[in-house]
Amino acid sequence: MHRSFLLVAALYAGAAGAQAPQTSDPNIDIRRAATLADGMVRIAVHPLSNDLYTLAIYGDLVRFAAPYSAGVTVATAAQHGLGLNVLGLAFDPTGRVFLVGNDIASQVTTSRIRRGDPDGAGGFTWSTVAELAGIPRPINFEHDLNAIVVSPDGNYLYVNRGARTDHGEVQSVGGTAPGLRETALTSLLLRIPASATNLLLPNDVAALRAGGYYFADGLRNTFDLAFDAEGRLYGTENAGDRDDGDELNWIREGLHYGFPWRIGPHATPQQFPGYNPDDDPLVNPESVAYMEGYFHDDPTYPAPPAGVTFTDPVANLGPDADRFRVEATGELMDASNAGLAAYSLTPHRSPLGLTFATDSIPGQYGQAFMLSWTAGTVASDDLLTPFSDPGEDLLELRFIAPDTIEARRIVWGFSSPMDIVDDRMYVIELGGTRGLWELHFTGGIPNEPDPSSTARLEAAPNPFDERIRITVDVARTAAYRLEMTDVLGRRVALLHDGVLAVGRHSFTTRAGALTAGTYLVRLVGPEGSSTRTVVRR
Repeated sequence: MHRSFLLVAALYAGAAGAQAPQTSDPNIDIRRAATLADGMVRIAVHPLSNDLYTLAIYGDLVRFAAPYSAGVTVATAAQHGLGLNVLGLAFDPTGRVFLVGNDIASQVTTSRIRRGDPDGAGGFTWSTVAELAGIPRPINFEHDLNAIVVSPDGNYLYVNRGARTDHGEVQSVGGTAPGLRETALTSLLLRIPASATNLLLPNDVAALRAGGYYFADGLRNTFDLAFDAEGRLYGTENAGDRDDGDELNWIREGLHYGFPWRIGPHATPQQFPGYNPDDDPLVNPESVAYMEGYFHDDPTYPAPPAGVTFTDPVANLGPDADRFRVEATGELMDASNAGLAAYSLTPHRSPLGLTFATDSIPGQYGQAFMLSWTAGTVASDDLLTPFSDPGEDLLELRFIAPDTIEARRIVWGFSSPMDIVDDRMYVIELGGTRGLWELHFTGGIPNEPDPSSTARLEAAPNPFDERIRITVDVARTAAYRLEMTDVLGRRVALLHDGVLAVGRHSFTTRAGALTAGTYLVRLVGPEGSSTRTVVRR
């Protein structure tokens, strides 16, 4: 989701497909709960009533009471005071609702956060929490104020103000903002007291820092935010039109996540002299940024901020959503198949909705779930298509460490899925037949390979301190290689390289000089490869 006009265009165009989402997991039941009105971009669950609320980009706030088959509009733009591009919805623990919207006048974007206090009759009384100083609107790539989440204690709002550029290029709005790239109020995460009233946020870094509002920087477009059970904040990050990786970020106060000087794992090449996009294997000539001439030699590109260390995105060990291009050659790679990590996701998947599991999700599933917007099919012919990694799906995320995940594709076939909430798991679609889908996780044992035809690999203890024992069960006598690598695929230990007989074999290795972090134990044999992730404490 690289340009806000894509949202508006999708409202009435819609995808053609009306097929229900699909899964190969027999323990996931999928039910269509309702058909949504046009333009629903957010969903949230009321913390007290368990009612579901959806938000339309044009402002309608709609309540769905159980069994969630029909919605009732409880507030409109005329009532809460936000106009087009209403993109954020969140509740605090007491049932107050917070909306985020963006108004456009004379090519200037004014963004506001509005608070709705319950009025006792099913509606809300509205007031302004904060307003951002006006920002000149670019020709392309405006990302607006969008994601909002309430801190677990209910005291603060964390709000994403996306970038106004693709990769830090000049977007001068027809000459009215000459030389303007990003501003103090773009590509960052703000922290605002939930109790604030009529707070005015200036386009000034020093003032934002002094007020405690400037939480994290260098975030191109963190379209959704969620806290995990330990209170860590994560955000889904949409990269630009170049084939850099989309990101999942563990967002911490005071850190800089690289934009526009770094996107995904790559340094933005326009900042270096002599750049030629036609020699860049990561530039797709069908992209808007290429066709509009935004990829070019850019001698006035600003230098990175002095003394700032950029923070890496979360590493993805796969097996899914982990395609990437080798920057030097453009070669397509599957990170997990190559024994590597992706940072974080296949380019152009456009991760949107993010939620962490609650007690309604059985323990054999991961700690979090993420939606991907882009179709990535031959028929869609979008920027994701060359990666052969179709999206419009739900990814299960298993956290090996706070900065390392394994991603698995467990449901697919949505039509432009926008947002997700975890209360039996509900997904809303912007396209197709605009479904509100309920995913019920019934428990049981997820699909496993046939143990008679595959090698099995175990590692314990995990995490480990000084020693770790690797146990291998092989179904046939053959040659096997057992090794340990870091997440970049560099071998740190070779445990076995030769024939293993049918049965169980154990190997113990010392941590030695290994630093604390995440490592991969990999067994390669005639059945293919098996990998386990281990963590040195």
